[in-house]
Amino acid sequence: MKKLISVLLSITLAVLCFSSLVLSADTAETVQDGRSYVIWDADPTKVSTEDGANAKPNVESWEEALRPSGTAVVDYSENVPSFKLTTGFYYNKGVSFRSGTTMYGQNNTPIAFTGWMNHRDVFKAIEPYVSISYDIYVEDEQNRNAHIKMTAMPNGVEAYVKDAFQRFGTLDDFDGIPANQWVSRTAKIGSINDGNENWSEGFIVVSLEWFSGCDEAADMTFKIRNLRLTVNESDRDAINAALAGIDGIDTKNWFTGTYDGSVTDWRFPTAGDGLDYFAGLTAFDESSFYSVNRETGDLNSDGSTDILDLVRFKKYAADSTVGVNYAARDCDGNNLYSSASDLAALKKILLGCTL
Repeated sequence: MKKLISVLLSITLAVLCFSSLVLSADTAETVQDGRSYVIWDADPTKVSTEDGANAKPNVESWEEALRPSGTAVVDYSENVPSFKLTTGFYYNKGVSFRSGTTMYGQNNTPIAFTGWMNHRDVFKAIEPYVSISYDIYVEDEQNRNAHIKMTAMPNGVEAYVKDAFQRFGTLDDFDGIPANQWVSRTAKIGSINDGNENWSEGFIVVSLEWFSGCDEAADMTFKIRNLRLTVNESDRDAINAALAGIDGIDTKNWFTGTYDGSVTDWRFPTAGDGLDYFAGLTAFDESSFYSVNRETGDLNSDGSTDILDLVRFKKYAADSTVGVNYAARDCDGNNLYSSASDLAALKKILLGCTL
């Protein structure tokens, strides 16, 4: 009987795995040469460790200016934390949420050179080389396809400004999302507009609508997880050249420069006689739980797989609010996140056994 239950469970997990779609833009470089690095992410565990906690920005002037009237909460109901969003009326249907990553680092804790978010000219310079990835689940009893638009919430907007997409640009515009299943998305980001407002707080604005028969009076509920921006190793030289062409690039506050931008930050990576802008930009990857550059089993992203990762895994298995690197968590390499199977595989790794 136990064997039968085990077989049925394995089949169920396999079906669930293959039911998740992967949809990518035709122009996206979904298979790139070289290593990919996370330069920003939206991680629910950095917003709150409480299931159902409010994830909306709490700056009243911004809420009034951008009219994101929906709700946003942290959701720990599944094995990968997500943001659960319910739209309110915002031209189409919109809502905003906090990412946990600001120009000051993750949860306002300096961990990398994320000050590039405070400089629109830096974002514009790297725009051609940045990709966006995320998973989305749209709830709909009628199984309609959905359309999502996503952008950064600009800082310092005037109260009369009503459209963040016109003000800042578009990070992604994704049509044809099937309902009631997790869909994975990777694409080059859209166009970042010229302007003075920065993205210092890392807030995100999204609008969602159905392809047809949209009921403007009805709210829409969807989830987003694994949201991150990445750049690729193959674009290192191009990114360095693009950033080198910006006036004052070596003293951009909280990025290459000190907090006040008076001098170059002595901690910023160098290469030869100058600064290695790419290395500074991608330093964030070391702390991101969405990085794919951790070795198998390195759940705490400290650069090695050891007993500390086993402790972290056991805590995570009992409490999904405990942060882990999700790629490194798949210890048995089957792309299914079964705590028991992956935990057993991690123990074998630590013992030096062959999986």
